[in-house]
Amino acid sequence: MGEARWRIRAAFVALPLLVLLQHVVTESAEEPYPAVQLPAFGGSVPDADGKAQLTLPHLTVAFRDGGTASLAQDVLLADVRTLRLAVMKRLFYQGRDATGHVTSAPLSGEWQRILRGAPAGRTYDGASRPVTDDPGFRSWLRSRLLQLYPGRVPTSLTVRWVRTTYSLPDGVRVEQQPPVVVVEVPLG
Repeated sequence: MGEARWRIRAAFVALPLLVLLQHVVTESAEEPYPAVQLPAFGGSVPDADGKAQLTLPHLTVAFRDGGTASLAQDVLLADVRTLRLAVMKRLFYQGRDATGHVTSAPLSGEWQRILRGAPAGRTYDGASRPVTDDPGFRSWLRSRLLQLYPGRVPTSLTVRWVRTTYSLPDGVRVEQQPPVVVVEVPLG
């Protein structure tokens, strides 16, 4: 009886350490497979008629010279090694109303952030400000856009979220207007 109890306790200690090790390996190398915790696979399941509905971002960069440029999320987030759409939704969609304002309530206190994480659309730090208002995020975004568009000065990034329906049987894509959410990030 004593040996079985010891093995169970050892498993309870070892399993969290293995999950932690997996996250360390994922950050420094690639997603390990097989893994203790498998990644979630993003996607949308088609309905009975073979139609899948997604909400997708359309990015537009405005420049000081008055010009604009369309930007793909995969280009903006080229260094992200996970589901880029999930990252885009975390930054520019979740917890926002149709005008792009963050509506989720900020959490107060360290324990609330540890237990619940950051509210949708907000930072993890003590300020719990909207992600797009965070000076560090805006600095990264400005630098990334300067890198993508050398010689041009970006003044804002607008992200329009459009509900899009894909019909799998005939390959038709239909975008519904107006956008569901519009977020503008001024870059100064």
